[in-house]
Amino acid sequence: MDELKNELLNNFSRFQNNENESGLIYQNDAVEKETKIRSHVTKFIGDWKLGYGLNFQLSKYKNTTLGILEQFDYESKINFYKYGFFGKISRSFFNDNLNLFFGIRTDKDNFLSKSNLIDNLSPRMGFSYSITKNDAWKLNGSIGWYNKLPPYTMIGFKDTSGVYVNKDVSYIKSKHTVVGIEFNRTPKSRITLEGFLKEYSNYPISTLIKFHLPIKGEDLKYTVTNPLSQMELVILMELSFFFNKNLIKTFMEFLRIHIFSVNSVI
Repeated sequence: MDELKNELLNNFSRFQNNENESGLIYQNDAVEKETKIRSHVTKFIGDWKLGYGLNFQLSKYKNTTLGILEQFDYESKINFYKYGFFGKISRSFFNDNLNLFFGIRTDKDNFLSKSNLIDNLSPRMGFSYSITKNDAWKLNGSIGWYNKLPPYTMIGFKDTSGVYVNKDVSYIKSKHTVVGIEFNRTPKSRITLEGFLKEYSNYPISTLIKFHLPIKGEDLKYTVTNPLSQMELVILMELSFFFNKNLIKTFMEFLRIHIFSVNSVI
């Protein structure tokens, strides 16, 4: 059983004159604390490898927000838990030239009103096929569906009446499809070229400033505290080149280049 604790402090202020920090118009001070416990079991049944387990997370979130223009002035304090189950099965075929896996996971929390284990089921599957006998060249692919709890700053937002207006949002859903080719030049170096197709749904949009959060930037998940609506579909496409070389046991040199990235909103 593994236990992990983490804490994030986020203090963000916006001024009429940001250079001189005068004329405060927005302030958001937040503390996020998480305690995660994970239990995992691995078994071998014939040629099959089976892994399964459960996870538990205790979340504590405190947020003080002042918005002069939006007329926000509130403090949020949320303590809730999230739990889930996961499993994975894999096997090699054709003299270990073909590796297949299938996994599934689901999570639920006791804060969001729409959270349940059925809607949050996240299956994934993939393969790795050795094109050459010495495993130097491989063709890899995977597809997976994922469900993610929205950021605390979003679900912890209160309106002027002190109501958590984003409490009925759904988990952010995404579908990732990856296909790539891998070249193992030596046992300690690897080069890959991969294409990604990422499709998002239930992604939150600020109803006040009218932008789509994942396109605007991941850093905004710590600073945006607005009432939300949820967009139906966002598509991201990426082509990525990756090189890594294990120089010594405790150090790894790597290079990742995103050749292009395209996104569209439907």
